[in-house]
Amino acid sequence: MAGMQELEALAAEFAAGPILIHSDVMKAASFVGEYRGKEAFLESHWKILERIAGDRPLWFPCFNYDFVQTGQFDVRHCPSQVGALSEFIRCQHADWRNEVPVYSIAGTGSAPTAVKQDVLYPFGKNSAFEELLAQDGQLLFYGSAYVNTFGHYLEQLGNNLPYRYPKQFQGQLTTTSGQSRSITVEYHCRPLGYPFAYDVDYILEDLHQEGIAHFLEPNDQTVISIQTRALADSFPGRPLLLTHCRNQALGRRKSSAARTPILPGRL
Repeated sequence: MAGMQELEALAAEFAAGPILIHSDVMKAASFVGEYRGKEAFLESHWKILERIAGDRPLWFPCFNYDFVQTGQFDVRHCPSQVGALSEFIRCQHADWRNEVPVYSIAGTGSAPTAVKQDVLYPFGKNSAFEELLAQDGQLLFYGSAYVNTFGHYLEQLGNNLPYRYPKQFQGQLTTTSGQSRSITVEYHCRPLGYPFAYDVDYILEDLHQEGIAHFLEPNDQTVISIQTRALADSFPGRPLLLTHCRNQALGRRKSSAARTPILPGRL
């Protein structure tokens, strides 16, 4: 079983910038010692990530999807809904959380540059993802399966969104200083009745074969490492494969037989 030695070897190839960490601590539990309670368990994972990061800032998705229903986002109090570790970091270790409803990020070090805009684009210009790329950042999937979140930014950057449409959500933002102001957030959504999903297994296999996605060991995807610059440079011309989903009597199931290539930059 791979352990800290393999994890540190993977970290030796990290890019120089911030590390955006998607996590599933239960699947990464082999890196920490005996379970001694939730807080100690999460703190142990934090210490490991601090260790392998060196002096790089650590960023964590702290997404909270309630804004689209309630129209309210309080950057100080709305919890992360994408994992126990990200919420623990938000409360215990983060130096900042950016003021972006739905797709907020929290982290250490300097916060992404905040530009006051009438409309916020979480995956567009002046976003944290834009700054992650500009700073030569790193994607780390620590126990987490590969997710295409940074790919959303690359899709928008390359105008490669023929299967989704822009949608705006209005509401109230309560800032770090406790002030409240009106805010509009815009990002691309899938039309109702067109249930597509990324074929992430195929995408990850392709990235691994091209030397862009690195695994803890050849057949061990407990930890996956991807440099944002390498991913961005490979993106033009890369087909994003989607799987069609069909409604069935017992719910929606993925149809592996139907893949649709979506070519970046082509509508």
